[in-house]
Amino acid sequence: AAARAALDAQPTDADATLALAEAERARGEPARAVDALVELLDREPYHFAALVLLGRTLADQQRRADARRAFERVLRLAPAHADALYHLGALAAEQRRFREAVERWQQLLDTAPAHALARHAAEHIQTARRLARRFPEPAADPAAEG
Repeated sequence: AAARAALDAQPTDADATLALAEAERARGEPARAVDALVELLDREPYHFAALVLLGRTLADQQRRADARRAFERVLRLAPAHADALYHLGALAAEQRRFREAVERWQQLLDTAPAHALARHAAEHIQTARRLARRFPEPAADPAAEG
C-alpha cells in the first residue's frame, strides 16, 4: 500500500515504481510486477535494478528465455554486474547447462569476490562441476527455454 501511494504521488518516480514491483512480486502478483517494471524500463531503459528484478520475476514465472534476455541486457551494459551473472548461472543450472553455470558464477567470483552473492556462487560452482561430470549437457533448443 505504501509503495502504491508513493507511486500515485509521483508516477514517474523510479524508486517508487521499483518498490511497487518488488511488493507485487512478494505478494504473488508477478504479472503486475512485470507490468510495473516494463513501464519503468520504458522510461529508464538502463535501470539495472529494474532489469535484474524483471529477470528474476520472469524466471519465477518459468519464462526463462525472457529472463535470460533481461540479464543479458544488463551484462551488455555492465559486463561484471554480479546479480546478472549470478542469476544467469542459476538459469543455466536449472536447464542442466552446468558448464555455462560454472562460467557465469566464476565470472562473478573473478570480478566481484566481495559481493554478497559470491559465497553462494562459490558453493554452487562445486555442485555444478560435479553435476557437469555426471550428466551430459542438453541439446541446444531455444524453444525449450520457456
